[in-house]
Amino acid sequence: HIASTIEQKKQQLIILLDNIDSASLRDPYDQAVLAALAENPAVLMLATVDHINATLLWNSILLESFNWAYCRADTFTFPADEILAGQSSLLGLNPKTSHSAHSMSSLDVLWQSLASNSRSIFRLFYGMLFSFNKPVAFWDLFNAAKDEFLVSSDTALRQQLVEFNDHRILRWKRGDDGNEQLIGSLERSLVEKFLNEKGLTLEFI
Repeated sequence: HIASTIEQKKQQLIILLDNIDSASLRDPYDQAVLAALAENPAVLMLATVDHINATLLWNSILLESFNWAYCRADTFTFPADEILAGQSSLLGLNPKTSHSAHSMSSLDVLWQSLASNSRSIFRLFYGMLFSFNKPVAFWDLFNAAKDEFLVSSDTALRQQLVEFNDHRILRWKRGDDGNEQLIGSLERSLVEKFLNEKGLTLEFI
């Protein structure tokens, strides 16, 4: 409606988006709306990204709609806010060694921001992780999530996992066979206690 109104008035809308891959814009519906706007000839969209895997947000259809012209534009500004919020080993937040990044309260804040399917993926991942006692293969998680009707494509799952990675819920690694694997960043006792308070269990599968 917005784009058609602008087109009727023969005007051009210029949209500047700082951090289009931010957590608040990662919902597939939000990205689809932005892509629909970008596809309109009356709209010019310029956006920045922060995450190295930001392109995982978009499938081939969305990428075609956005039709990005990529331009690297480093600011060289010291990332103080990002360091404080991220996984800095200087601050004792190295995800490979620290399991204390989250508490019950911090998990609750994240939980409140998650959609129902995202919460189920959280339970499914940790249910598989603690059941198998080893890293979860990405495609195993995808097949399980698809069977539970939580995702319809691997792209949708990747979008959610990128958010979980950003919030130190899990991290990615490459297995000896070259396939993607997922490692949990939370202790089992914390996950079980948190889910119990929500009236849920790890027995999702």
